[in-house]
Amino acid sequence: MALSVFPLPALITALVLLVRSAVEGTTPSQITDVLPHHHALSSVLGALLYATGGSSVLLALFLLSVSGVTMRSIGLTRKGLGADAGYGLGIVFAGFGIAFALTLLVFSIFGDHGLPGAVQTNNKHYAAVFLLQGYVVSVVTAFVEESMMSAYLLTRLGQLGWTPRKALWLSLAIRTSYHAYYGIGFLFTIPIGYLLTRSFQRRRRLLRTVGAHALYDACLFTLAILGS
Repeated sequence: MALSVFPLPALITALVLLVRSAVEGTTPSQITDVLPHHHALSSVLGALLYATGGSSVLLALFLLSVSGVTMRSIGLTRKGLGADAGYGLGIVFAGFGIAFALTLLVFSIFGDHGLPGAVQTNNKHYAAVFLLQGYVVSVVTAFVEESMMSAYLLTRLGQLGWTPRKALWLSLAIRTSYHAYYGIGFLFTIPIGYLLTRSFQRRRRLLRTVGAHALYDACLFTLAILGS
């Protein structure tokens, strides 16, 4: 039931965006420009629209609580935040390091054309004020994905007798699936997805993975918007 709330809708949306990109040549974007002539208001409204999707976090936490899982046991507590911040930064640096190495590998093999079948950007310019929306999207996405894919899914699979290795690969496969709208570029989401999933499995610190995920996405939004 929980997976019908997320990630199933995200997967269907990703497939629709991928088809639209292939047929019409449009570029998927997580930035919603609802009022093209009013950037600041557009950024605020886009952030509010996206934030409504965060309700699935409440469902995941509720289902965990009724199954006997405490918030402390999944690391949803202020205790240890200092260590979480340090390890979270380590995850972010490792994620970008691997992504950079993959980028160099792609360029060395395919040259400036990049991966075959990758979705090309349309070079649309976004005002810096859209960073507000980007950061809200980063935080909401991090809470939703880590709550559902790590805290809920990994915990439930463990309760059902799955081995950590099998649970890891299933969670990672689902994570990767709803990034299909990137085209072949979805491969670049695998390293950070693995690091986040493995971190929760080993430490059971939800806030650590949420913080790392949010920071990683926020850095990508900053580079994309300021570089547009």
